Amino acid sequence: MTLPKLTPAELRYLRGPIIQVRSGGWDVPDRLRLMIACARLNLIASGEKELATEEEALAYLSVASLEAPLSSGWARTLLYLAQEVLPSWGLTLNDEPLWKVLSVDSPLTLHPHELDDLHDLRRKIRRAVVKHSHL
Repeated sequence: MTLPKLTPAELRYLRGPIIQVRSGGWDVPDRLRLMIACARLNLIASGEKELATEEEALAYLSVASLEAPLSSGWARTLLYLAQEVLPSWGLTLNDEPLWKVLSVDSPLTLHPHELDDLHDLRRKIRRAVVKHSHL
């Protein structure tokens, strides 16, 4: 099996920094950093060229939430990302889905405009990673 040749932009994305809010000195937890590295590989293998991983968006919003309260839409997006990302990495509380842990009736969903905002955030994160890569 031969590995596909990566483009310069894909290499910069793989090796680039994790983008986060930096004003208060909070940092992305090490476990999430490892998840991001693996998720970037999986995303590139999927052929995605524009978006950053959901793990990166989760990390960005998690750190941002420590800086200042998130709006209700971004808070819902943060919880939605946690619901989608954490189980795939085996990070659940007693194997319970997040929506059950939060005592809601069904899995969290995003409104169409929130999904658009999430995709915009993921695009901006990907561009920033590539721009600030030292490759």
